Amino acid sequence: MITIFYTMVSDTPAQDRINAILEKLPPVISDKIAQYSSNSDKLARACGKLLLQKQLCHYGLAEKLTLKDMQYNQFNRPFLCSGFDFNIAHSNNMAICAATNSGSIGIDVEAIKNMDITALKDSFTPKEWQNIKNSPQPVVAFYTQWVRKESLLKAIGKGVYQSFPEVEALDNLVSFGNKLYYLQELDIRAGYKVSISTNFPVKDISVVEISFDELVKSS
Repeated sequence: MITIFYTMVSDTPAQDRINAILEKLPPVISDKIAQYSSNSDKLARACGKLLLQKQLCHYGLAEKLTLKDMQYNQFNRPFLCSGFDFNIAHSNNMAICAATNSGSIGIDVEAIKNMDITALKDSFTPKEWQNIKNSPQPVVAFYTQWVRKESLLKAIGKGVYQSFPEVEALDNLVSFGNKLYYLQELDIRAGYKVSISTNFPVKDISVVEISFDELVKSS
C-alpha cells in the first residue's frame, strides 16, 4: 500500500503567515527550514513536513512518532522507524509526500518549464539522453526522465550522493546493488511530472489532495 498526499499553494503567504506555519513544526525542523532565503522554499519544505504528519496519522503512528524523532542515514536521507518509509518532494506550487509500510519508496515531482535541457545532458546515460532527444517533445521527455531517475535514487537511499549518470532509469524494473526497484509515473496534475520508485511491486496507490488551508489549519 502506498499513500500519496499533496498540496498546492497558489501564492506565497506573507512572512508572518510563514512564521505561524513554521511554529507548527518542532524547532529542530523549523529552525533548519528558516535558514532558507526564499519564502517559497520555506513554505514548500514546511508543507512537506505537515503532509508527513498527516501520513503518520493515516498509518496510526502519530501516537508513537513525531517529527522530532526524525533521523538521517549516512546520505542525509530522513527516516523515522522500521516498517514505515516516506519521501517528500516539491516543485513550484506542489509539495508532495509518499508513504508506505511495505518497503522503501522514493518520489520526485518537477513542474514542466521551458529550459535549455542540453545544460544537464551529463546527468543522463547515453541511452537516456538519446531517448530524450528522439522524443517529439524533448523538454517533456527530459522532465519525465529526470523524475524517474531522482525517485529511483531516493528509493535507493543515496539521492544526490549517487552519481546520476551511473544509474539508468529507462525501464520500469531496475536492478541496483543486488536489489530490484519498480518505477512508475503518476499523472497527478497538469503541468507536473511525478514518479515513484519502490523496492517492492506496487499493487495499490492512493493519491489524495489536501488543500493548503486544510493542511495548515488542522496540523
